[in-house]
Amino acid sequence: MKDTIARRAAEVTPDTLIVGVDMARRAAHAAVFVTRDGQRVSRLSFHTTSAGFAALKDGAQAAAQRVGAERILVGIEPAGSAWRLLAQFLDGAGIAYRLVNSFTLRRQREGDDLHHRKSDYRDAEMVTQLVRDGRYLRTQRHVGPYARLMVFQREYRRQQNVLYAETNTLLDLVDQLFPEFHVAFKDVLGVTARAVLRTGLTPAKIARLPLSALRARVRRAAQGRQAWLIRLSALQEVARGSVGLRDEAEQLARRVQQVLQRVDLLLAQCELSKGRLTAEVMALPEGRRLAALPGLGPVLAAGLLAEAGPLTRFSNIKQLPKLAGVIPVEHQSGMYRGRYTPMGKKGRPGLRWVCYRAALCLLRHNEVFREAYQRWTGRAERPLTPMQALGACMHKLLRVAYALARQEAATLPATNPILPGGPRSRSGEALRGSVIPTMTAGGTPACDELRTKYEGTAPRIPDVATWWELAENGGGTVRTEP
Repeated sequence: MKDTIARRAAEVTPDTLIVGVDMARRAAHAAVFVTRDGQRVSRLSFHTTSAGFAALKDGAQAAAQRVGAERILVGIEPAGSAWRLLAQFLDGAGIAYRLVNSFTLRRQREGDDLHHRKSDYRDAEMVTQLVRDGRYLRTQRHVGPYARLMVFQREYRRQQNVLYAETNTLLDLVDQLFPEFHVAFKDVLGVTARAVLRTGLTPAKIARLPLSALRARVRRAAQGRQAWLIRLSALQEVARGSVGLRDEAEQLARRVQQVLQRVDLLLAQCELSKGRLTAEVMALPEGRRLAALPGLGPVLAAGLLAEAGPLTRFSNIKQLPKLAGVIPVEHQSGMYRGRYTPMGKKGRPGLRWVCYRAALCLLRHNEVFREAYQRWTGRAERPLTPMQALGACMHKLLRVAYALARQEAATLPATNPILPGGPRSRSGEALRGSVIPTMTAGGTPACDELRTKYEGTAPRIPDVATWWELAENGGGTVRTEP
């Protein structure tokens, strides 16, 4: 840690003019120009406009000419999304910039001034001090397809969170209206279950209707999709003895219809977002290699690249797990030493969330990860708890992803994937040829158009022994078998 800070501080040479910027949401941004030795040259305020950004550039160049500085380095406190607009302008102008953590800035300000004074210009000056000390981040904004992936991934995750909330609301309403509904239908989001709820029938009406009339109404409510009508007879049986609320049954049924409309819309939006993510990630070579990993799929591979950016930009295999915050941290003070090293969780929470979801899928569908999980939890000496072993799988996934991303498609042998004996179909027959998944990680069939478009284009990845050696070594060329 100290060596890293020292190297970053050494990058700020004596001929560098440091520009500290405190970003605001709608008010004017504050900028302070400081030399390497801490002497303040000038300051100004600007807005998020082309004229405001040009004024910042002209002010920095004038201040640099005044003190004889040959290089300009901008430090930014990333507040909201305004910093991304400024970063885009600075990239176009060829001016380097660095980000300063808001939490570090607040603690530094409180430690330097016990009066707890707070102003925009003071924060901008504190940014320059942190940059001079080397306490900044090298975070860069995503560009090109990775920027589009990030937008699609954030929207997909937002849709998923809203869908979970609406689904819980739907379950609560169904439990009040028809608590025995789960006897006939295990999944309330199934095609037939949603068709029954879409009719707006109360348990009393379901019990009185003839079976043929009930089937006709459910078939119409299924909106052209095939419904499992054989379950309706069992539904009528439990409806006759339902203990659901009777006085407000009609109101609850209408409320269920309203919530179900939002759920249907969210499900359609999620499918659309999956298609966009799949199309975007399959256009990237490293995306195709990650999607070919059994148990991962294109959606989770897209989330990994959206949160981490191009994996080839990392110079060391240890940097990616550190960015995700899945590395263990030491817990020791005096004579006390912690019995275990918890996960740091200091990186990007979005990347850590994707790794968590991906690790769960890999444990279910990838034999290599499942064997590693069982080995970690079942060893005689210092076995890991289930959650600790899951964190180790997240760490292993990032190392494997880094190794696969650094490989050229021509260096990957045309053999079976990482599963011992090669991939197998549901019938147990060994599969050869393309290993592109036809199912997403969530179990939803991939878009037929996208699957047809990319069929046969997925690269092969090495056998299990070579693959693990590749992951441990952090990349490099793998020799192919003749």
